[in-house]
Amino acid sequence: MIRAIAAIVIVLFAGLAFAACGDDGDSNTTPTATTVQSEGDPTVTNGEGPPPVSAEPTVTDSGLQIIDIEVGTGAEAALASTITIDYTGWLADGTVFDSTVDSGQPLTYPVNQFIDGWKEGIPGMKEGGKRRLIIPSDLAYGPGGYGNIPPDAELTFDVELLAVESP
Repeated sequence: MIRAIAAIVIVLFAGLAFAACGDDGDSNTTPTATTVQSEGDPTVTNGEGPPPVSAEPTVTDSGLQIIDIEVGTGAEAALASTITIDYTGWLADGTVFDSTVDSGQPLTYPVNQFIDGWKEGIPGMKEGGKRRLIIPSDLAYGPGGYGNIPPDAELTFDVELLAVESP
C-alpha cells in the first residue's frame, strides 16, 4: 500500500513538473527531484560522477553522446513507446541531481515527453539494456535550467530499460 501511494506521488510530482514547464512547442522535460546520496551504491555518488565505462561513445549530429553499457535483448523502445526505466543523472561536476536507482522507484513515462536528449537517445534501446547518455545543454534544459539543474548544464544519465509498452 505504501509503495502504491509512493508511486502515485511520484507520478503526480512528475506531472506537475511537466505542467510547470509549459508547452512552448519545445518540450524539454525530464523528471527531476532532489540531489541524492547513497554510500552503498556505486552508481549513486555525490561529486564523483558516473562510474567509468570502457566503450567509446557514438556522437550524433546533434552532439548527443550514446554509450551502450549493456545491450538488451527484449522489446525495443521507440519514440511512441511508454517505458519503465531506472536512471541516475549527474551534472558535469559529478553531482547526482536525480536517481530512481536510489529511491527504488522506477519511472514509467512516454519517451516522446522527455527532454530532447532522451527522445533521441532512448529509441533503439532494448529491454534489459543499459545506456549512458551525455546530453549537451541545448538537448536538455538550455539557458533556463530547471529546478536543481543550472542553466546551460551538460547532463549525463545512466539509463536501464526495464520495460517497453508499445503504443
